[in-house]
Amino acid sequence: MPFGWYGVWAALPFGMWLFLAVEGVPLAAEEAKDPARDMPKGIIAAMLFCCSPRCWSWCCWPVPRALK
Repeated sequence: MPFGWYGVWAALPFGMWLFLAVEGVPLAAEEAKDPARDMPKGIIAAMLFCCSPRCWSWCCWPVPRALK
């Protein structure tokens, strides 16, 4: 453990949210009308939703240009 117990405690919330996300996928698949079609669309939409602010900040954030 490179960061000791502090690293374990710092990573614990991420592990907990990952577990909850993995457990939520089958529940969402049960509610979908056509899981084979709807689940990939939902996962891709979620990835785009989560990645778009990062891409926007990478391209349009004024601080990196100001530091040059």
